Amino acid sequence: MASLSTAVVEPGPGPARLFTEFPPRRPADAGGRARFFDEVRGLYLLWMVYSHALTLAMLAPEHPLVALWPRGWATTGFVMLTGFVLGTRSEATAWSPSARARTYRRAAQVAAIAVVSNILFLLLRGLVEGTLTAASAGAALSLRMPWSISAILLPTAGIIVLAPTLQRITMRTGPPLAFATVLAVVTSIELTAQYGPRELRTILSFGMTEPGYVYFPVLTLLRLAILSYAWGALVISRAAPLGYVHGALAAGALVLTARSWIAWPVMFIQLSQFAAVIGGMSTLVVTPRLAAPGRWLALLGGRAALLLFIAHRVLLQASVRAFDAWLSSEAMLAALVTTTVAGCALLAVLRGRPEVGDRLRAIGL
Repeated sequence: MASLSTAVVEPGPGPARLFTEFPPRRPADAGGRARFFDEVRGLYLLWMVYSHALTLAMLAPEHPLVALWPRGWATTGFVMLTGFVLGTRSEATAWSPSARARTYRRAAQVAAIAVVSNILFLLLRGLVEGTLTAASAGAALSLRMPWSISAILLPTAGIIVLAPTLQRITMRTGPPLAFATVLAVVTSIELTAQYGPRELRTILSFGMTEPGYVYFPVLTLLRLAILSYAWGALVISRAAPLGYVHGALAAGALVLTARSWIAWPVMFIQLSQFAAVIGGMSTLVVTPRLAAPGRWLALLGGRAALLLFIAHRVLLQASVRAFDAWLSSEAMLAALVTTTVAGCALLAVLRGRPEVGDRLRAIGL
């Protein structure tokens, strides 16, 4: 996860840099990189909080807050953002043996957190709902139960493991050829996974013919993360990288607008959603009036991002039990979002304290 800059945001760059530099940088950005990715990650976390709160508040499907809310963007985008960030660092990263060892260790930590948090979430859910039995507990412990949201950490760990290899390929072939090749290969696999024989579709999505374990499309998300890596490496290698981002934004907007009339492959929809978020945020974050919201997003999406990704589900479940008996659905939604975001902000501040952060970092959080 990206580090959190606590510096004050300065006014955005001048006109020339505004349309060329990516990620958008400010004089106050620390560590030689922009806080942009922390802000995008924070946006995705808020998106997840609201989406999960909508489900828990049990609003009617036709309610405007449900019907008009774009679903399926945040979880996929969260994984793709990891690949994209790694891709934008491909030119500047030197993969020494010690660096590769640290990378593999970090991937192992993320995968372990995925497994442990998934088991705890499933057991906690059964306990709270009163459905926990010896059989369901055994299924959760053996991973033979549909996974919770923790499953998206598995392809995240996968793209971290692949980063040194992807960088080596990208540097040897050049980012344009690497992106074109990855796009062609991933597209062909996705078309097969969407329209091929059932057994083959299952293998390409879940990695097995009968996904009794890890019933989650890990391979699908991993392919999207690899494609995002290639796109990030392509963008950062260009003389005017922001033009490529805005070009992808325009193409993504076209795909999303035409989806009612054209049966696009699912991968194109997901890639367009991600391009829309990256392109839109790259324009918004340089607006001085949005500096304060940007600081809050960066607080959520910085060093505490992995901790908050895990904690927001616990906070939501605790809040819904506290408010369930005496709030209407709309009031419940507002209470869930407010208390969860406040709790996440508090955890992020605590995570920034050395005495807390050092202990959490020791366990991968």
